[in-house]
Amino acid sequence: MIRLDDGTHAEDDGFGDGAGDGLRRWFSAVLEVGDVVSELQAVNNPDITEAELLREACDRIVHLFSFECIGIATVDERSNDFCFSEFAPGGRRDDILREVNRRIEDGHFAWTLRQTRPVILPAEERGCMLLLCALSTRNRVRGMFAGLFSSENMEISEAALNLLLMVLASTASTLESIAFRRLIQQQNRDLEQRVMERTWELEAARRAADAANRAKSAFLANMSHEIRTPLTSIIGFADMLHKGLVPVEDRDTAIDSIERSGQHLLQVVNDILDISKIESECLEVESVPVALHKILSDVEIIIAPQAAKKGIAFYIHRHDPLPGAVLTDPLRLRQILLNLLGNAIKFTERGQVTLDVRGSGDKRTLEFEITDTGIGISPDRQDALFRPFHQADASISRRFGGTGLGLYLARQYAELLGGAITLDKGCVNGSRFRLVLPAIEPAEQVGRTVVQASETVGSADGGLHGRVLVADDTPENRHLISLYMRMLAPAVAVETAVNGVEAVERALRDPFDIIFMDMQMPEMDGVSATQLLRQAGYRGAITALTANATKEDRARCIAAGCDEFLSKPINVDDLRRAVQRFFMAKREGGDAPAQRNLYDMPEFQTIKTQFEAELEGCLERMRKSQECNDLQDIAAVAHRLKGSGGSFGYENIGESSALLERAAREGDNALVRSYLEILARDIATALSS
Repeated sequence: MIRLDDGTHAEDDGFGDGAGDGLRRWFSAVLEVGDVVSELQAVNNPDITEAELLREACDRIVHLFSFECIGIATVDERSNDFCFSEFAPGGRRDDILREVNRRIEDGHFAWTLRQTRPVILPAEERGCMLLLCALSTRNRVRGMFAGLFSSENMEISEAALNLLLMVLASTASTLESIAFRRLIQQQNRDLEQRVMERTWELEAARRAADAANRAKSAFLANMSHEIRTPLTSIIGFADMLHKGLVPVEDRDTAIDSIERSGQHLLQVVNDILDISKIESECLEVESVPVALHKILSDVEIIIAPQAAKKGIAFYIHRHDPLPGAVLTDPLRLRQILLNLLGNAIKFTERGQVTLDVRGSGDKRTLEFEITDTGIGISPDRQDALFRPFHQADASISRRFGGTGLGLYLARQYAELLGGAITLDKGCVNGSRFRLVLPAIEPAEQVGRTVVQASETVGSADGGLHGRVLVADDTPENRHLISLYMRMLAPAVAVETAVNGVEAVERALRDPFDIIFMDMQMPEMDGVSATQLLRQAGYRGAITALTANATKEDRARCIAAGCDEFLSKPINVDDLRRAVQRFFMAKREGGDAPAQRNLYDMPEFQTIKTQFEAELEGCLERMRKSQECNDLQDIAAVAHRLKGSGGSFGYENIGESSALLERAAREGDNALVRSYLEILARDIATALSS
C-alpha cells in the first residue's frame, strides 16, 4: 500500500480497504498526480531554472508518496556524469548517496538506465527498499530518481508505480525543455555577438576603405602632377623639334630638357616600385661585406660634380677610427647617402655640403652626418618630411621640384638595414640629417677574394672517382670550376655544357654524380633545365650556380629542384662541401695528393690572362651600348663580369659590375653612367697591378 496525503490507506486495486472508498481514493490520487504533472509543465517558463524545477518536483513527490527520503540527479552536459543536486528531506542526503553508490558499484544503476520502468532493490538498511527510475525522454536520459522507503509502511503497487512514473516523465520532459531553451538562448547570444563583431568589422572596413580612397586620391593627384609636368616638357620640346620650330642655338637646351624630364620621370617610376615593394614587405636587403672607403668614393664621384656645377663646396670628413668594412646592403646604403646628399645640394644655393663619417665609442654603430648651408626647414614642417609625397611646403615643390618620396624611401631603407634617419631640429642656418647604422664588421677583410683566402686548399677527397658536369655559358667559369674540381678531387672526370639544352641532353643520356648548373644561360636557362630534368625523373645531385645571390633567387632555385645553391664568385670551401655531400662514388685506398696552390696552377693563370685580355673589350662594348641606349646588353655583359671578377681575384670588378647590372636592369641611365665609370676605374686598377 502507499500512504496518501491524508494518512488513510487504500488496499483494493493497490490503494484501499473497500471497493467504494478505495476506488474514490484511487481517482483522487490520479487527479492529484494529474494536477502535479500540470503544475510541473506550467512552471516551464523562460525564467525557471533547472534547480527550481527539481526543487518543485521533490516537493510534489514527497507530498504524494510515503518515501522516507528521495534525491534527483541530473546529467552534466559536459562530462555526462550524474550529479545529485536535490534531496528531501535534506538530512537524509548521505543515506541516498550511500545506497546509490552501492548500486553504481554492483552495476544496477547502469542497468536501471536501460529500463523503461522503476526498479525496486533491497537497501543496505534493514527493512528498507531503494527505488530507482531513470528520468528519460525520447531523445536522451536526463537524470535519475532515487527514493528510500520502509517495506513495512509502504507497499507500492503497479498502479502507484505508474503514477510515480507519470510525475518523473513530466519532470524529465520539462528538464529537456529547459536544456533546449538554454541551448537556443546561447545560440542567440552567440549569433548576436557574431552580428555585433561583424558589424564592427564592416564599419572598420568601411573606415579603412574611406581612408584608402582618400589616400588613393591624394596619390593620384601627386602622381598626375609629377608625371604630367615632365611629360609636358618632353612632348612639347619633341613636337617643336620635330616641326623645326626650335632655333639652332636652342636645340641643345631643348634636348637637355627632354633628357632631364625623362630621368625625372624614370626616378618617379622607380620610387613608386620601391614603395610598392616596401608596403607589401617584398623588398629584400642584403647583408654582405662592404668596404666603407669604396662606398664613400663612389658617392663622391657622383655628388662632387653636382656640387661643382652649382658652385658650392663638398667635403667628406672621415673621423678615425673607422671600420674598414661593415656588413650591410651596398646598394641601399648608396641610395640613402645619394638621396640625403642630393637633397642637400638641391636646397643649397651657396656655401657648402659636408658628409661626416664616424664610429661610436663602443664600435657598435656607424654615423653618417649630412650638413648643408641651405634654406633650412621650418619647425612647423619638420614632422611631415618623412611622409610620402610631402615636402616642406608647396612653394618648395614649385621652386625645386621633386616628388617628396626621397626621404620617405631613405628612412624605409635605413630601417630595413637596422638603422634610423633623424633630422637635427636644433640646426640653424641650414639642415643636418643623421643616418645611424649597425657597425657589424665581417669576419674576413673585405677586398680579399675567396681564392686569396684559400690560397692553399687541401684536397676534398683525392680518392673519389666519378663524373661532374659543369653547365655555364661563360668559358672562363667552365674552366675555373674544372680547375677547382681538379684541385679538390683530381680523379674526378669533369665535362662541360654551354647551355641548358646541352646539359639536359647529356644528363639524360649518361647521368652524372653532380651537375653544377648556371641559372642564366642562352637557349634554356638553368631553372628550366633543372625543372625538365626533375620532370624526366633525373635523381642526380644538381647544384645551382648564380651571381644573383638573394633569398628570392635561392628559393627559386630550390623550388625548381636544385639540391644546393652556390653564389658567384665561387667559394672553394662551399664547393668542397657540395662535393663531399653529394658525391656517390666509393672511396679508394691510397694517400690524398699533396695540397696545391690554385694560383700556381698554369691552367688558372691561362684563363685568368684570357679574362684580363677581354676586360677592355667588354668595357668598350658597354660604352657603345650606352650610346645606343641598349641597357639590356650592358646588363648582360655586367652579369658576366659580376660572376667572373671575384673568381679571378678582382673583387672590386665583381662588385661594381653587380651595381652596374642592377642599374641597367632598372633602366636608370644616370646610375648606369656613374657605375660604368666606377667599373672603368676598377678595370684600370686591375690591369695596372
